[in-house]
Amino acid sequence: MAKRAVGTFEDRFLAKLSDQPGARDSGVTNASLRVLLDWKEDRFKKTRESLIGQGSIKAATGHGGKTILLQLPTKGVEKPRKLKVFISYSHVDLELKTALLSHLEPLKRAELIESWSDRSIMPGDVIDDEIKKQLESADLILLLISIDFINSKYCYDVEMARALDRHKAEQARIVPIILRSCFWDNLPFHVFKALPNDGRAVTSFPDRDVAFAQIAKELDHVARDFIGKNQAG
Repeated sequence: MAKRAVGTFEDRFLAKLSDQPGARDSGVTNASLRVLLDWKEDRFKKTRESLIGQGSIKAATGHGGKTILLQLPTKGVEKPRKLKVFISYSHVDLELKTALLSHLEPLKRAELIESWSDRSIMPGDVIDDEIKKQLESADLILLLISIDFINSKYCYDVEMARALDRHKAEQARIVPIILRSCFWDNLPFHVFKALPNDGRAVTSFPDRDVAFAQIAKELDHVARDFIGKNQAG
């Protein structure tokens, strides 16, 4: 049998199914599988039907239908690489940064992103070295903008400066996220499309969850675009 290309929909379906308890015995409900894959109904059905035809899975009865794994994923199949997200922020904005991370959790559950900020530094790590390492390997750099970010020498002169260099070298993408109202029109990051839409500050929303949900939705698009291009490459 011909080997599948890395990261095909069939491979992703099998990889996700094989991770679920009872996949080879009682099966996994189609509804839960579709949620895990985060696919539209049409893509899910076509991929499932293709795998049934190949003998990799079989349909089973159950509430809404189940899928039983017959054949493990192709050996050596790699999962699509997640988007590595670096978060640059002022510690004054820790509460807002934490709220943003909560709203990015659906993207993590969908295995689209993995995020990093200085709160991820482990005891014994050299702080500056770890920050630089993560900043250098990031695909997407989120600048959490407030007057305290702008006034921070480390955020502005170190992290943002390096982020701009990596952007110019086409090594990373920058997204400013406006947390609190401040004047930033003439600063270097003003050339990038900011979130929430129209550069409106998160704290200006009557319901901040609305702002963070909007940000998460836009970053979901960015992550899927990145992963699609990465697979194509």
